Amino acid sequence: MNKPETVPQRVVIIGAGRMGLGIGSALASRGWQVTSVSRTRKPAQPGIALSTDPAAPVRATRLVLIATPDDVVAGIAAGLQSAGVVSPEHVVLHMSGLLDRSALAPLGATGAGLGSFHPLQTIVDTPSARNRLRGAYAGIEGDGRAIEAGLTLAGALDMVPVVLAPGSKPLYHAGAVFAANYTTVLAGLAERLAMSAGIPKETAARMYVPLFVGAAKNLAELGPVEALTGPIRRGDVDTVKAHLAALPRDVGFLYRALGLAALGLAAEAGLPNSVRQNIGSLLEEGSMEQARKNISSGAPWEPTVGYSRAVRVGPYVHVAGTTGTDAQGRAISSDVYAQARHALGKISDALTEAGARLDQVVRTRIFVTDIGRWEDVGRAHGEVFGNVRPAATMVEVRRLIGPDILVEIEADAYLG
Repeated sequence: MNKPETVPQRVVIIGAGRMGLGIGSALASRGWQVTSVSRTRKPAQPGIALSTDPAAPVRATRLVLIATPDDVVAGIAAGLQSAGVVSPEHVVLHMSGLLDRSALAPLGATGAGLGSFHPLQTIVDTPSARNRLRGAYAGIEGDGRAIEAGLTLAGALDMVPVVLAPGSKPLYHAGAVFAANYTTVLAGLAERLAMSAGIPKETAARMYVPLFVGAAKNLAELGPVEALTGPIRRGDVDTVKAHLAALPRDVGFLYRALGLAALGLAAEAGLPNSVRQNIGSLLEEGSMEQARKNISSGAPWEPTVGYSRAVRVGPYVHVAGTTGTDAQGRAISSDVYAQARHALGKISDALTEAGARLDQVVRTRIFVTDIGRWEDVGRAHGEVFGNVRPAATMVEVRRLIGPDILVEIEADAYLG
């Protein structure tokens, strides 16, 4: 008796980017019937049927993957729902690393299984997808049927499935960003430092790559604690001091933050507590200075009184009370509107020096000596912040620092 032929699995993949086509190609190579749906015609791919309309392919299968950018997943789900092509027999999985099954809420009333399947791997081209996916991990989340379908997909792709708890995807995805995207950023910083040391760009761009490859191999074999090397793992205080002295301000801040994280791993690996404390103090020393930037207007009374025109700490910028005065502290006009506009111009200059913009201002405080002229001051404020609409307060005070000064304005900005 002849053995019955195995019925191949079918899948419709909506979205024909590198990941969608890569997954489709890998599944097709394993005997799956794959249809790729895209709004525009794509070049033919071996083993993949192409379509610009999802209706017929979705009706003919029971598994749908949405491999599109995050911001259109819900719209795709809504389109499928309005087309009436998804039934209780379907399972629909999107492939976002961040979003969970709630992104498919428009399909909730269909009775379909809903969830997500996120390969923890990058796909650079379709032909290499099968090999790149083999052995990589896949985050799976959703209802029972979605998880079952995700496990089937992972098995077909030779991937290692990880079932994610509800609500865990933001942290899971942030970990992926650290592991992949920020590793690339660090490679760029390493190249920049090498070039600053006088190394030609062509060499600087390649010289650290073997280090990255070796570190990745050690991570795969040993894990982070045992794989950690370098001055912090050795407890080399003098080397860390030399690095901090040589690094540019912005990179030094990052070096300190990553160094403190490395110190935690080094402690787990057995770094003596006394050495750990010495390096920790060195890394924390001056961290506030690294994060803080004082902006001066050059006024002679700033050091006398002990203040700055503006202070930036992290994403926050605070601009001190600013008046419509010249460099000698004289009012530029007897008109309160003119003084207010001049003060707001000085605030704009201070924000620019701090790396901020007027449209990032979230709070202003206005002090006037005559509240009866509030409309003139309000007009000046509205001309600058009419589209920004920061929280604002205007109060009358008995007197400002000079009798001819009629208005003083403070501003706070947030760069997050």
